Formats: sequence, C-alpha cells, structure tokens
Amino acid sequence: MKHNPLLFLSLLFTTGVSYAAEIPVLGDGKAESHQVCGKSIDVQIRKLSDNFLLIGLVNNKTQSRDLFRSQEPVSVDLKYTKFIPVHFDNLSKNFIEEEKPEIEIVWGSAMNDKKEPNYTLALGPEVYDCGLLQKWPHEAANILYGEAK
Repeated sequence: MKHNPLLFLSLLFTTGVSYAAEIPVLGDGKAESHQVCGKSIDVQIRKLSDNFLLIGLVNNKTQSRDLFRSQEPVSVDLKYTKFIPVHFDNLSKNFIEEEKPEIEIVWGSAMNDKKEPNYTLALGPEVYDCGLLQKWPHEAANILYGEAK
C-alpha cells in the first residue's frame, strides 16, 4: 500500500485544528457540551446551578450567539423543554428574560426503542434531528501545563 503524504498532512492539520477550537462562553461560563442539529445548527449547552439549562444558537442575521434558558428545571435525561430568549446582565450577574413571544424553541430528548436518547431541536414549526451530545473537554491540564497563547 502506497502512502500519500498530502493526505497524511491534511489529516494531521484538520485533527490539530479540531482540538484548537475555543469553547464558547454562554453568559458567565463556558459551554459544557455541544451538538449539531440538522445539517449545521451548532447547539452549545450549559447547565446552570439551579438546574435550568442554557443553550446558545448562532443567529443567522447577526452571526452572534443568542442565549435561551429552559422555562423550568430540566430532568436528568434532558426531556423536551421549551426555551425562552435571555441575555446575560453583567451588572447583576443574572440572565434576563427577553420579550420575544414570536421565538419558539423546544430542545431535548426522548428514549428510542434501544433505550438511547434521540435529541431534536424545534425552531418554530421546523424540527431538526440532532447528533450525539458531546462534552467539551476540561481545560485544566492545558491551563496548568500547556503552551502560552
């Protein structure tokens, strides 16, 4: 079997780039997990101290990440819940609900026949299947021992 050096270098480059990704900040803390819904909807997820869930979605018009908090505390298995638009107030260090009744978002999971969670994201009338929920790696080791940026 012949080795293709260009293929090897491109694989090495793309692998290195994927590990260099910055963990998005959602309000006053970093996202804990993430997933892709549909073909390219990046969902960033963070559990708040009061068991409410915060998700971040990139706004197609502004290219900034908008935040949404669950209307109620979430269950351990992350069953479907409705999310409301919020923004983080740096002065009070709280998430403030925004009055945008036209934005309807539901995200969560249901167990399939194999007892595995299937995640979906509903943005108004459109429903998107989601991929695996992936945890972001802890940064402690790199902060202590990695190279300075």
